[in-house]
Amino acid sequence: MQQVDSPPSSANQKPATGGIGFAQPTIAQINADAGQPLRVKAKAELLGLIQSLSAGSSLPTYHELADKLGCSIAPIKQAARELHTEGHLSLQRGRPAKVLWNNSFSRSAQSLGKAITSRVIEMAYRPFSPLEQAIASDMGIAPDGECIVCVRIRLVDGRPAALQSAYINPVFFPEPQLFFLQHDVVTGSLSEVYASLGVRPLSNKAVLKAGLADERERKLLELPETSPVLRSRQRTTVDNKGRAEVLEIMIASYTQKIDYAVERLPRWSGLELEHG
Repeated sequence: MQQVDSPPSSANQKPATGGIGFAQPTIAQINADAGQPLRVKAKAELLGLIQSLSAGSSLPTYHELADKLGCSIAPIKQAARELHTEGHLSLQRGRPAKVLWNNSFSRSAQSLGKAITSRVIEMAYRPFSPLEQAIASDMGIAPDGECIVCVRIRLVDGRPAALQSAYINPVFFPEPQLFFLQHDVVTGSLSEVYASLGVRPLSNKAVLKAGLADERERKLLELPETSPVLRSRQRTTVDNKGRAEVLEIMIASYTQKIDYAVERLPRWSGLELEHG
């Protein structure tokens, strides 16, 4: 069993150069090449910084960023607002800008030029089943309480690569029974839904375990017998109006195809397998 906090990926590795870690040259040095406004260049630099950090990390202040990039704070603020709208940053008055779920399965696959689609198995707002009581307890929901449940097969370039069961805390949504009418989970990303909430991620912990695919996994992921899968149980905790609450518990099985398709999980082909 392997426990990770914010599963490592090449996108999450911090630059070895120290300091804030912006790519060189800075904006001030490339102004002469300019056809793009400073806001566009600032946004590109900020996005690169965001992608080098894990969810929940704080960004430097606007003044520190402007000093590093060699520009005024105006383009930095504008770029940060755009990145907030796009779901990369959480901006809250009086708090540092925080990195949101910038390394989702969907975004990671898309960043590598892969086509990511979903085949929905279940979309429901329902009570927990007897077998799901441990999940209810972990989320702080009463055993007879209800939960938003989304079960999907994630396809990368048309091939099944992951089976994901997301248990979403309904307290974050005014009308949880309308969740699947208000949010696109067929072509969209749950990470983008969460980013739109404006909550601040506190921790994103996962327990990973490699094993042989069971009958259900083989059927849904179209795997032959004795195929390995990487099982993950991930809990995302956020700051909800000053109170730490579990937003999501994701239970997933990933095929070896993710080794080339996404970066959000560690390479795992060498892990010791256990029968599922």
